[in-house]
Amino acid sequence: LSMMSISANYEGTYANLMHFVHEIDRSPRLLIIEALNAAPQQAGGTLNISMKIDTFVRDGGSGQ
Repeated sequence: LSMMSISANYEGTYANLMHFVHEIDRSPRLLIIEALNAAPQQAGGTLNISMKIDTFVRDGGSGQ
């Protein structure tokens, strides 16, 4: 197995982002939220979050 890190930014309402984080937590895949930073946006009642997610993937080699 190899570890893969994913860094991404998301924007949405508090409720939508909490639903997204909950779905990551309940995923059948091994996803680990290593870091999460949230900042409110001035207009529209939205949040901007940046996340770093770690996951583990099978090494290619055998084609399976």
